Order: sequence, then C-alpha cells, then structure tokens
Amino acid sequence: MLRGKYYKIVAGIVPIAIIAIAIMTVTRPLDWSKPSIAQIMSSRSPMWTLSARGIKKRPLFGWGFDGFGIAYPYIRNPQVTPIVVNLDEFTYDYINIKGEISTREIPTYKAHNWILDTTLSVGILGLLAGIAVWGYYVCLALNSSMGGIEAVAIAYLIFTFTWFDCAQYAHIAWWTMSLAAAVKSASATRFSRFRAESGQLLITH
Repeated sequence: MLRGKYYKIVAGIVPIAIIAIAIMTVTRPLDWSKPSIAQIMSSRSPMWTLSARGIKKRPLFGWGFDGFGIAYPYIRNPQVTPIVVNLDEFTYDYINIKGEISTREIPTYKAHNWILDTTLSVGILGLLAGIAVWGYYVCLALNSSMGGIEAVAIAYLIFTFTWFDCAQYAHIAWWTMSLAAAVKSASATRFSRFRAESGQLLITH
C-alpha cells in the first residue's frame, strides 16, 4: 500500500519534469539549417574550451559560484590578462590599451555542463565532493524498495551534460533522491525494530 503511494508520487513528478525540460529546450531559437548534432550542442563547444582554460588557471578551489561568468574576462583571450575594475551581472569593465575604461558583455554565467560548471565554481575538490554526494544518493536509490527510481538521477545527470543546475528544475531530482533515501531509511528502521522485538520475544520465552 505504502509502496504504491510512493509510485504514484513519482509517476506525477516525472512527467512534469519532462514537460518542463522539453518546454525550456524547444523554446530556444533554433537554426534548422544546421545538422541535428549542432542543435543539440547549441554552441556548447566554445564554452567548454573556455571552461577548460578557466579550470587550468584555478584548478583546486575554482572561481566562486557561477564561476564561468567570473572567469570569463580572464579566459576570453588567452594572450591577454585584462585589468578588470568592475564585474557586473552580464558585463564587466576593464582598462583598455588606451588607459580608458571599456565595457564588454559576459555571454553567460554557465558552461552548460555540470562537471565543468562545478569545477569552475568550486574547483576539483568541490567536484569530488559533489560526485560523492551524487554517488551516495544513487546508491540509496539503487538499494531502495522503490525499484527504478535511480532512473531519475541518471536522466538528470545526462541532461546536465549539456545544461546546468537551475532552481527551476534541479529540486525535482533532489526531491526524488531524498524520497528514495527516506524510504530506505524507513525500511531500515522497520527492520531494526523488527529484529529488536524478535530478540525480546526470544529472551522472554
């Protein structure tokens, strides 16, 4: 009965997540003259090249949250290290070769890849911590009585290969994983209680 209830919750969450992701994907401007793979990558490759450059500059601890945008002025041109005087939300001010302050646009604050975004923001050490957390929750899902719930985590990780963690949908995956953890914990508690009660009965008799 309880298991069926959880399945109904997941069955309601997953379609909503799929619809939300689909809407955010198809509403992007597409150039149908390009091959399909180019549509899927959506100019990710240049951002990933810049990301690798940023990671090389600060590998251990990263640049801070939203690291791609913070690093962008320093990785845009590998031949020049600008003197940045102000970093805004989507622009930055720097001193040009004439000694004057100029403004450039920051195209995005995300590398559109979870591994690169995480490493740019909190470094390799932070990435390892993030992988450990994900691994822990995936193991809980695999061992949960809710069979197949690990597919949500796997689907989300595949999605973030060309996207990024975002408040609009990231919580759906974490809620699902937390649900699996709660079910696992409840099952373990019931089993421990059963063993304790069985032991008491044996001692009594």
